[in-house]
Amino acid sequence: MNEFSRAKTHSDAHSMRSLCWERYSVPDRCGVAAVETALVMPVLLSVLLGIVSFGDYLMTAHLVQQSANSAARAALAGIDAAERRRIAITTARQMLDSTGVLHANRGQIDTTERDNILTVSVRYDASSDPLLNLPFVPAFGRTPSASGAAMLGGLS
Repeated sequence: MNEFSRAKTHSDAHSMRSLCWERYSVPDRCGVAAVETALVMPVLLSVLLGIVSFGDYLMTAHLVQQSANSAARAALAGIDAAERRRIAITTARQMLDSTGVLHANRGQIDTTERDNILTVSVRYDASSDPLLNLPFVPAFGRTPSASGAAMLGGLS
């Protein structure tokens, strides 16, 4: 063995000795990250799923409002009250189905005409939506409803 290889071996042995000394002189912290993750993960997942659930509720409520507004605008093309009602219900159902998320068979659509104003009301049953039924997330409401109004004729 020459001097270079002996110096290298001596250096490696010295660094290994100091590494072992540092390992045993400082308390072992290998499991701290696992314990912190186990404590924080349920809270983090609850908050995350709450955000997703609230976003799903807002999306559902927005789509219901959009279908009511579109139905009220489309119903203006009707000549009499019966035709306006038929157009409004057909349009609201088409709008609910066209979202790709909501289903027309879960929506209740009603129209009223009073004082030259047509009002279309849409109530949607979202009780079977899995994101709105999470057990540890507070319920925001499972039946969002909205109404859209349009003036019949001109100003008088």
